[in-house]
Amino acid sequence: MKQRALAIPEYVANLTHMQLTLIGLQPIMQDDMIICPLMYEDGSGLSLVTMCIAKRGWFRKTPMLIVSIVELAENTRVVQVYLQQTMAVPVDDNDVPFLLRYGSMIKAMLVTHAKVSNMGKLVNLRRREAK
Repeated sequence: MKQRALAIPEYVANLTHMQLTLIGLQPIMQDDMIICPLMYEDGSGLSLVTMCIAKRGWFRKTPMLIVSIVELAENTRVVQVYLQQTMAVPVDDNDVPFLLRYGSMIKAMLVTHAKVSNMGKLVNLRRREAK
């Protein structure tokens, strides 16, 4: 199967932006990608990138989202990919199951990478307040 980059539909950009903001990240729309800077305790900086692609099969093209934790150069070129996941594009602009899947997948990716990479905890992630 081949993949081709697509422009992110506005309703998808709005949903992902809202969910990333709720998690505590600062999403930036840049060149048909949503990029969130990630800062770790050891001072290293990576990026969470969300893109829309067309996954081509035999007789159809299916739009998909790719969510990746990557190291970017200054000109938004990927230097190294640490984690990458794909998921289906939301059906419409109030797709609550998509929001839940997207949010839980992002959190799982961030926690998994922080544990495996020995970079320490993610500094710019919102923490729950202890009561």
